[in-house]
Amino acid sequence: MRKLIVFALLATIGCSFVACSTPPTATQSNLSENAASIQITAEDTASTSGTLPVYTPGLVELNPGEDYCVEDGVYFKRSYRLIYYRIPSPIDDLAGEEGYAFLDETSAQAGSEELPEMLLVSYVKKFNISKEIFENALIEIKNNYHNAGVDTKNEEYEIPNADIIYTFDNDIINEYYRRK
Repeated sequence: MRKLIVFALLATIGCSFVACSTPPTATQSNLSENAASIQITAEDTASTSGTLPVYTPGLVELNPGEDYCVEDGVYFKRSYRLIYYRIPSPIDDLAGEEGYAFLDETSAQAGSEELPEMLLVSYVKKFNISKEIFENALIEIKNNYHNAGVDTKNEEYEIPNADIIYTFDNDIINEYYRRK
């Protein structure tokens, strides 16, 4: 349980430290208000052509090394990019307290073994988050990253791809997020 809590905290800190210089994270009710303030390109999260995007190796700058520190020197070998194991803010806020409990339960598993599917996919399925709400949260993420001046081409700040996630096809998702 301690590993789960620490992993969740590390993921939250890693994804939300930029929030200190940005407005508070959005909730489902105000995400659509913020959606008009920024445009997400197909490259960032979604494909408007009806075909799924294909990840091109090198598009996201991978963090050095294949291992990712979880807690107290305990490492696990990652097969996928960091976003596979994370739920960035404000997406993590969409399910409220139940969502936080889910993250506590599942993040420990991510610290000790491969997940059965991408953490975001499990979260979206469990809490029945619509693609529209998800995409509005992605707009908020991109806006926060832009305001903080971070590079979304770096693995640490990669923006999830809604079209890939909402296929709910683990083969497609795993191939897209494979660490290469």
